[in-house]
Amino acid sequence: MKIAFLAGACVALATSTFALVQPQRERNSFPRCISRQEANIFVQRFESILAKQNSSLGTPEQTANALLADNFTEISNSILQLEGLPLNGDGLSAHSKQEWVTGVVKYAPPYGEITNKQIVVDCDTIVWYYRFGKIGSGEYPIQGFDLFHMTPTGTYKSGGSCAWQVAQLYVEFDNISWGKDANEIVCNSTASGPPSKRNRLS
Repeated sequence: MKIAFLAGACVALATSTFALVQPQRERNSFPRCISRQEANIFVQRFESILAKQNSSLGTPEQTANALLADNFTEISNSILQLEGLPLNGDGLSAHSKQEWVTGVVKYAPPYGEITNKQIVVDCDTIVWYYRFGKIGSGEYPIQGFDLFHMTPTGTYKSGGSCAWQVAQLYVEFDNISWGKDANEIVCNSTASGPPSKRNRLS
């Protein structure tokens, strides 16, 4: 996730839902699908980038350059909302591999107490459901989903150490909790009560 939030942004609505229109992909367009073991290894290495720890591929920056395809992009309404940007565009929160690496590896704080709640694999797609126990102040835990659309590399047939790279990443998470933990939300963004007790237009 690219972390380049606008200071003092006041978010009124969390976008932790994961309703995205996914491009249609033919399973037979790939000679084989991602294995469960490959998916687990990929997520472990991706975690190491967020935690600012070395992996078997090297430093966090080296790991990111190995895992991200050259045409990588990131899409996230959660991030755009924290940046105060409109949500009616293409949803791009990182337009390039270098933009993501710079934002996450060089400027983002390390993500702490990462818990894998579930990893789902569907041929060339990996969905990672996670919990971050400590971001910034760590007052509020953060849960979210990352959906990785993967593309095979030159070593995918032989099952090499980096047989797949992520070409497109969809990210949605508890952005109000994130903003408060990172001191990016300084106003009270708590709802006034349960839906049944709020004033509604009739």
